Amino acid sequence: MVAHDFEGKVALVTAGASGIGAATALGFASAGAAVLIADINEEDGSAFVEQLRNAGHRAAFFGGDVTLEEDVEAMVAAAVKTFGGLDCAANIVGGMDGGDFPGNYVVESTVEQWDGTIVANLRATWLSLKHEITYMLDHGGGSIVNISSLAAYLGRSDASVAYAVAKAGIIQLTKTTASLYGAQGVRVNAVAPGLTATEGVKASLTPEQQIPRGHVIPRMVEPSEIADAILWLCSDGSAMVTGQTMPVDGGWSAR
Repeated sequence: MVAHDFEGKVALVTAGASGIGAATALGFASAGAAVLIADINEEDGSAFVEQLRNAGHRAAFFGGDVTLEEDVEAMVAAAVKTFGGLDCAANIVGGMDGGDFPGNYVVESTVEQWDGTIVANLRATWLSLKHEITYMLDHGGGSIVNISSLAAYLGRSDASVAYAVAKAGIIQLTKTTASLYGAQGVRVNAVAPGLTATEGVKASLTPEQQIPRGHVIPRMVEPSEIADAILWLCSDGSAMVTGQTMPVDGGWSAR
């Protein structure tokens, strides 16, 4: 990973128990931040926090569902109570839900699949932003990164229609939020990953599928490479960057 300096900072990472979230949490912790890892999977989240602590990092776990406002409010309060503040947040929760699946398009989708995926991505990101920004506005600002997807840019992809629409909505949510609160010291950006080599994704693909046809660089993106982009967008090195969505996709969006 690229070296960053977050000494004395407090970071919050949703979906932090595995995949991109775990790589991001490790990146923040390794760069000196105290990290609150939020995840609905309490067993994996608690185990990961123990690993970080054993390595000498400051970390804590919050178990909750970020599609529920009361859980999101409690999550932000837990970061502040445990570590004394909140400077950075990475809103990584997402995915297909409600029985939704890749390749599930407009005609085939059900209301349950549509609503499940929209809630898991768009509502979760909005609620996280709402309560993170509420704290930051009263405490000197901060930096937030949301997770979109290359599916947001493609008219048809291996994702579902609900997933593509939700991730496109996150791009607009990022722009709108950044324009509203930038003058008050809150920066908001997003990252749009290409096909990323999380354990879940790798387990679902054949070896041939793990060489993405859309990537100019002929391999999947590593979770740590997404984390590097998130950490840069949260760092002082990107102080004049807000409202942007950064593709980290092996050149897929350049085609």
